[in-house]
Amino acid sequence: MRIFVSEDQAGHILEDPNWNAKPEQFDRELLRLKKLVSGYSYDGEQTGYAAMEKWLDYHRQHAFTPIKVDPQTFDAYIGQYQFADGRLFTASREGSRLFLQERGETRVELFAESSVRFFSKMVDAELMFVTSSDGRVTQMEIYQGGQTLVAKKIK
Repeated sequence: MRIFVSEDQAGHILEDPNWNAKPEQFDRELLRLKKLVSGYSYDGEQTGYAAMEKWLDYHRQHAFTPIKVDPQTFDAYIGQYQFADGRLFTASREGSRLFLQERGETRVELFAESSVRFFSKMVDAELMFVTSSDGRVTQMEIYQGGQTLVAKKIK
């Protein structure tokens, strides 16, 4: 909003910085732009760029890379899982792809991080299938927003 007020005062449109620039280039770009315009500091753009870089750095460090897993591994995970609050999720397999769907919601594809840990590209969540000592899958744990949600396998 501030840039529009400054554009009104200046009587012309202010030039935008190159948002794709590397941090040191972006700083030089802002210095160049400040020299062209009197009365506009580009502080909002600097703050916005810094926030964007911080967000990108965090997500680059925490990015998941899917691995190939034998699709037959998924067969043990197929079934229904119920949370303590009654919500019901169904794990299903379609060829070499594994899906999870909450009743009444959109089906979400899961990508393997290991043979038991998965992540979604649609939802910011990870999940793990937990087995008992005899190798049977007994529950699913979903890790989302700093919480661990446990669903028992019921079918």
